[in-house]
Amino acid sequence: MVRLPVVCLATFLSVAASYPTLISCDLKFGSRHMMTTSETVMGIVPKDDGTIAVPDTTIFSAGSSVTISFDDVKFTMGLAHASAGDFSDRASFTTRPWAGCAGNETIIYKAFAAAGTKGSITWTAPADVASLPSVTLSFAGSPSYGQVYRHQVTLERAAARRLPASSSGGVTSAAKPAVSSGLSWKLLAAACSSISLLVAAVSG
Repeated sequence: MVRLPVVCLATFLSVAASYPTLISCDLKFGSRHMMTTSETVMGIVPKDDGTIAVPDTTIFSAGSSVTISFDDVKFTMGLAHASAGDFSDRASFTTRPWAGCAGNETIIYKAFAAAGTKGSITWTAPADVASLPSVTLSFAGSPSYGQVYRHQVTLERAAARRLPASSSGGVTSAAKPAVSSGLSWKLLAAACSSISLLVAAVSG
């Protein structure tokens, strides 16, 4: 009799976890972090899988876009989270006002499989990325109740283009004209001849 409430609670938590909209912007459901937990979710430990969400690039610049393609079998429902920037082109995804996102974070949810679901979304970088060296995109999804697949992608800001530096503080020095070796020998011979004449004059 005592164990019945515990079993009911465990069942409720498992069913609740099957709805991605119940996972907050910190990517937690209760004490479990969806991207790192080794505890069971919907009866099974989540599996890391880089194929559920694949970006077309991992480099961004101010206002640039990254297209993320989903595995439509493994990502029938799930969530997409960004530490900065915004998602667009996401007809099958929704937002939740109670998600609790702070700062530049954003999270969107795909609660159920929809007919004609599009297998990609677009992430767009902020207009000002001067203080944003990288962005983390997090994805967790499942075909239905059961195995959860998860994947995190780190996007890096394109490095500023730099001119090649030189030993003179970055300014390229003009090349100095080389002295002809033939001219050097002629000057040396003339100097020796002058000295010889001077010595002969003094001796005479």
